[in-house]
Amino acid sequence: MRISTSAIALALPAAATMKLAGAAGLRIEARQGRLWLTEEGCLDDVFLRPGQCYRVRSAAW
Repeated sequence: MRISTSAIALALPAAATMKLAGAAGLRIEARQGRLWLTEEGCLDDVFLRPGQCYRVRSAAW
């Protein structure tokens, strides 16, 4: 997926998955619900609650 905008909001149904490619530097923010992020090459998963954010380190997503 290529996103060429400064911001985009996505609403995913519960238990939905999404794969991001070439996402290094992308800032992901949880607005509601919880996000479970798994980044290739990282040993730990990231869990976000509303108001928390994470910046993607790897381009492998």
